[in-house]
Amino acid sequence: MRKFFFASVILMAAVCFVECKSMAKAAARYWTKQQIKEFKSKCNNAAKNNKLISNASDFCDCATDKLSEQYHNYKDAEKLSALEIVSKALDCRENSK
Repeated sequence: MRKFFFASVILMAAVCFVECKSMAKAAARYWTKQQIKEFKSKCNNAAKNNKLISNASDFCDCATDKLSEQYHNYKDAEKLSALEIVSKALDCRENSK
């Protein structure tokens, strides 16, 4: 019985950790999941062609959070060109290594 209880507690803690971590993303506070997906896609297309960015996925995760903080209204962020996205999130390059 103790093993079952202990295993249940560990499982619940793991589920909470994963869910809480994914909900901690800054972009989720301001944009919908669909908007985040669209923005990351646009960012990935721009970052793949940039020689200064070694990992487009990590860069775009950071850039999405950073730019959602600057542009709470997704319509404003949607107007950014690919070059503007990369230039406004240059400090995210450290996360892309």
